[in-house]
Amino acid sequence: MIYSIKNTLAVLLLLVTIISCNKDEDPAPAPPLVYEGAALSTRNYITSDLTLDFFIDTARVASGLSYGFGNKSDFEWVVDAPGVQFSILDATDNTSVLFTTGIAVEKDALYYAAVVGPENAGSVVFAVNEKTLPAAGNVRMRVLHAYQDVGAIDLYIGGTTPEHKVITDLAFGGLTSYIEVSHTDVSTMIICTETGVLPDPATNLLTTLENTLHEADKIYLNALASDTKEATSTFSLLVTEQ
Repeated sequence: MIYSIKNTLAVLLLLVTIISCNKDEDPAPAPPLVYEGAALSTRNYITSDLTLDFFIDTARVASGLSYGFGNKSDFEWVVDAPGVQFSILDATDNTSVLFTTGIAVEKDALYYAAVVGPENAGSVVFAVNEKTLPAAGNVRMRVLHAYQDVGAIDLYIGGTTPEHKVITDLAFGGLTSYIEVSHTDVSTMIICTETGVLPDPATNLLTTLENTLHEADKIYLNALASDTKEATSTFSLLVTEQ
């Protein structure tokens, strides 16, 4: 009887040891993924019937954008990832990749992506937007030259004298840094001319008087572009709040 109990105890100890070893060998659960986020503003200035989808990695952040349309979407990525894949696809089938590139991204940044030009020779403008608000009573903006049939341009805001020239020699596909002007000036007059050509009603590319498209204390992403997808349509200023 004593012998039997000893053997039983030995077997139980062996089982406890095996169970303990098995527990030690179980892999630790993987830590949950941590994500960081940013935002992307998109614009389609391709002068054709082409509609665009914009992707960050495999996430569609803008869908079916036709000419002149845009979108603003949040996106996220895994912390410590080296970057994200930015892609633009033909929205009709999502198999024709028009543009793709890897980009480094930062938490809470606001990115800007616009496509300009004809369908077969378009280019992508990519930039980081600032979030600093203008001084009280002012308007802050950056301007994209997206009108393919015009060369470099100058832009006047609030008047026609040299001190009102806020942009000089902006080439097609160029995106300015931020410009801050008074709301009074931007509401009074916006004139676009070919570079080096002085303002004149007979030669101005664009003359906007009594502009009501901008509000004080806000930031805008503006484009000098054709009014429609036809490349030779009216030269226009397309205004979008950032």
